[in-house]
Amino acid sequence: MHIPHLDPAYARFHLRAQIDALKVRRFGSAYAAISPLLTIAVRQVSAWTDTARPPRTIDSPPMVGPDPRLEALYLRNVRSISRMNRDRGIRTIWVGQILNVAELEDGEDRDEVNAWVPLLRNKDVWPVLSHLNDLLRQEAASLDDIYVDVPYTAFQPSDFYDNGHFLAPGSRKFARLIASPVADACR
Repeated sequence: MHIPHLDPAYARFHLRAQIDALKVRRFGSAYAAISPLLTIAVRQVSAWTDTARPPRTIDSPPMVGPDPRLEALYLRNVRSISRMNRDRGIRTIWVGQILNVAELEDGEDRDEVNAWVPLLRNKDVWPVLSHLNDLLRQEAASLDDIYVDVPYTAFQPSDFYDNGHFLAPGSRKFARLIASPVADACR
């Protein structure tokens, strides 16, 4: 949301941020050697040779409200995925994203900003995502795709590892909730 110069593939910011968020850079801040001088040297060489540049820092306060550019790109990408699947004879089934809403809205970090969405406070993430899920539901209907509505209220904080990733009980619950609609769509 609100990322300046957002590109259609979200690659200029999100893709670049994945490298460091997932700690897959060859050498980085986590790399340490027995010699502080060697550590500095390795980091310098890495900075000169690593072709994956980190995303630019966004120095802006958190924002509230819609992001028409993101919404347009999001719907464009949904239509593209649906069209590619249809061209291949594949039925598209959409499922909106589910988050640990209690942690985002009521947690002690509710007013903080997470690096994954650097221009939204945690408490504002779910309303935005809920809106995107609604857009996805409407677009799926217009494309004659299937949208499986999974209510976020079916999940408890204990179903999540953090604010967005399921633990085993949450994964099982999610699988149970989508199993029947997916099976019906595959007949």
